[in-house]
Amino acid sequence: MYRSNDDHVTRVPGRGSGEARPPADRAGSGKPDPGPDDHRRDGPPSARPPLVVVAEDSPDVQGVVRHALEADGCDVRVADDGDEALRLLAELEPDLLILDLMMPRVSGLDVLTALHRSGRLERLPVLVLTARSGEDDIVACFRMGATDYVTKPFMLRELRARARALLARAAAARGEFRSGGDL
Repeated sequence: MYRSNDDHVTRVPGRGSGEARPPADRAGSGKPDPGPDDHRRDGPPSARPPLVVVAEDSPDVQGVVRHALEADGCDVRVADDGDEALRLLAELEPDLLILDLMMPRVSGLDVLTALHRSGRLERLPVLVLTARSGEDDIVACFRMGATDYVTKPFMLRELRARARALLARAAAARGEFRSGGDL
C-alpha cells in the first residue's frame, strides 16, 4: 500500500497493494472510466484538457497520480499493464504517458521499445515512474526515447511539476499556448 501526503508518496512496509478496484473505477475516483469513443476529443488541443495515460499496475499509485493530475486539470486514463497501455495508446492521442517499467504481461520497457520503433516518441513525451533506480535502467530508458525519469518512492509535487513541464513543452512544440498556470 502507498501512503501519500501533499509532498511524498511512500510504500507502507508490510502491506500489500490493497484491494484491486474493478475496471469501472480503477482509481477510486467514483466516476466510471469512459469508453473508447470518449477518448477521442474534438476541437483544437488548446481548447481541451491534456490527456495523460498512466500505465501503472499498483492501484494505490494509480489513484494518487490520477487524483493529482485531475486536480491539475488533466483528463487521465489508466492502464493496469503494458498490454492495456499499448491498446490505449493505439486508440488515443495522449499528450503525455506516465509509464511504470515493472508491469505484468508486457513490461514498461517493452512498451517504450514499441513506441520507439513506431516513431511515436517524436510526438509523445514519456515520463518513466518506477522503482528501478539503477544507472543502466535510467540510461536505457533515455536511449529508447523517454523524456523524463522519476524513481519510487516519489515526491508528488515534483511529479506534478515534471508532468506540467512536459505538457507545456509538448504544447509549445505543437504551437499551442495554454494561458496561466493551468495545463
